[in-house]
This record gives sequence, structure tokens and C-alpha cells, in this order.
Amino acid sequence: MTNSEKNQQQLPGPPSRKMTNDSSFEMGSIDHEYDPRDSPRLTGYIGVLIASIISFASCADVQNAGEKEKALSIMFGAVSFCVMILVVVLHYLAVGRELFVPRGSNLEGFVLIFLCLWWIPAVGYMTRVGGIAYQALNIYFFSWAGLVCAMNTFYNYLTLRGYFLLKTPTPKQQTGTLSGWMALFIGSLVEFVAALDAKAQTEYDSSSGEAYTSWAISVGAVSMIVAFFITASHFVNMGAVGSIIHHTCCQFVVALLLVVWWTVGVAVLTQSGKIGSVLGLTCSANEEDDRQLPDWRDGSNLYFSLWFSFFSACWIVIKWRDSGADGGVGVYDEKQRQHMLEQAQFMTTPTTTTHAHHSPPHYHGSPPHPHHHHAGQSEVTSIRLGDEHF
Repeated sequence: MTNSEKNQQQLPGPPSRKMTNDSSFEMGSIDHEYDPRDSPRLTGYIGVLIASIISFASCADVQNAGEKEKALSIMFGAVSFCVMILVVVLHYLAVGRELFVPRGSNLEGFVLIFLCLWWIPAVGYMTRVGGIAYQALNIYFFSWAGLVCAMNTFYNYLTLRGYFLLKTPTPKQQTGTLSGWMALFIGSLVEFVAALDAKAQTEYDSSSGEAYTSWAISVGAVSMIVAFFITASHFVNMGAVGSIIHHTCCQFVVALLLVVWWTVGVAVLTQSGKIGSVLGLTCSANEEDDRQLPDWRDGSNLYFSLWFSFFSACWIVIKWRDSGADGGVGVYDEKQRQHMLEQAQFMTTPTTTTHAHHSPPHYHGSPPHPHHHHAGQSEVTSIRLGDEHF
């Protein structure tokens, strides 16, 4: 090796940034040593920033809206954009090391609480029945994107701070359905509120139209209550009731019934001419035809919330197949356990047979140390003991 190669190897490289999956990060002991750009929430802030600018720019282009409604809608996006541009810039400044450490400071928590409390009424106002969001779908989708990014970022913050720890002895695989129950609760809540809003804002030409709206309210209310109860059982010790939920097929049966429940809801409410079949405003035939299509509905959140809730219930049923009711060992886990046990027994069988049927070898020199034989026995024993852990 030449001297130049030795010098190149001895030259110190650039200091590497500490990663957020380091053990000291989990303990939160040396947060000041981490670069704020490694924060797992920076992507969420950038997502809210993009959603904010698209939302308020699209609201500014709307022509068929009242001045007050337009001004309020622009304000929601503009204020969020100003806050987010400041937060993102701070991640690249020295002061951000103290304000936005990877584990999350109290100031960051207040910022995230503000974002969530800001976007919830913003989405509710802009996407209400007949709201400005249905004048341009950019407003609809990116207002929801801003709220989802804010809520997801806040959830990440609370998780790292230890606020979302399961309080009940839930089987490990059963926690796989938790995200599905939370999604179902949110979807049911949105559908329930949208149906209430539609009932209050819409004038019906017949009693059948009002009956469909009442059915939409019932569909969301029942699902919302059930999903909230099962979600809460993951965090609150409910005694015998919680044991039934998490150690039997209760979740599977309830989720299957909810799939049927939402199937009927989707089939009835999204068929042509019904309250949840369209997203946009009232349709007309064409400019030269005076006839108006029988489409009295304004835009609402019903269509997407109906389908979102239906797929959330299906997701719970699918995920439950990986959990089961035998104390957390599911269908696929049991098959894998049996396969691994058979494979381990196959590997140990030739070893035990050799010791049983073959005569001891003859040695021309000094025999091997007696501990060698015991080592082989201990190896086989350790493999057998390992089978018990599968």
C-alpha cells in the first residue's frame, strides 16, 4: 500500500448525522445532537405547505361564490401557508435544532395542535353541502390533504412522545386491526356529519328523498359508535368485555356485519338519483335544452365517506385473518409455526440417528477430549429447545 493510499484512509470524513432510529433518540436523552432535517415530521409539514398554497390559490380563482365565503376560504389556506413556510425554514436553521428536535418539543406540539384545530373547521366549511370546494376539485382534495397531513403529523408526534401506548394486554397480531377501526370511525363520522348537513340544507320534493337522508344518518351513526367502542378498547382496560373483544372472534364477526351494513348503505345511497351518488353540483342537459335533469343534489362528502367506510370495514376483516382468536396466534401464524417445527425436527432427526445406531469410532492416537461429545449433545438439545419457541 502506497503512502498516498494510507493518507487517504486516515483522512477523517464528513461528520455523519445521527439517525432517528438510534437508541438514544428513542430515550430522548441527547435530542440536541440530531439534525432537525432528520425529523420524521418534516415530510408532513411540507405536505401541509403544498396543500395550503394550492387550496388558497384555487379559492382565489373561484368566480361563482359569495365574497364572504371566498374570503374565509382564502384565509384558511393563506394562514396555514404562512405558518408552514416558517416551520419548514426553521428546520434548516440553527435555531431549529432546539425548536424542532426529532423527538418533538412542546412548541412543536402547540404548532401541530393549532394546525389540526385550524384545518378541521376549514375542511368542514369548504366541503359542506354546496360549499366552495365543489366549484373546483383542487379545493376539495387539497383541503382534505392539508387536514390528513396535519393529523398524521400530530399522530407521529404523540406516538414518539408516548401518548399512544396500548393500555390493555392486546395480542400482538390483534393490534393490526386498530388502524382499520380508527379509519372506520373517521369515515363514519364524516358520513354522519355530511348526512346531517344534507338533511338540514336540502329541500325534498317527496318523502322518499328525506327517507334516504335519514337512512344515511343511521348508517353513519351505528358504524361510528361501534368503531369508537372497539378503538377505545385498545387503550382502556374494559375487563371481561375487552377480553371478549381481543381474545375471541368478536372483532371478525362485528367487522363482517359492518361490511354487510356498509354494502347496503353504499348500494342504496350511491345509486343514480340518490343523495350520495355525485360529488359535484346540480347537472343540466345543455345550454339549448330547457329541460333540467332530475338532479337536485349539491356537492357533499357523502360519496367518498361512504366508500371509504366500506373499504375500511373490509380491511378489518382481511387483517383479522392474520390475528385469530387463540390468544393472538392467527391462521397464517399457526401454519408458519407448524412448518418451522416440522423443518426443525427434520434437521435434528439425522443427528440423533447417527448417535443411536453407529458404533463409536476407533482412534489411532489419543481419543478426543470427552467434552467434544457433550458439546454435540448440547447442540442437539439446544435445537430441540428452540422448537418450543416456534
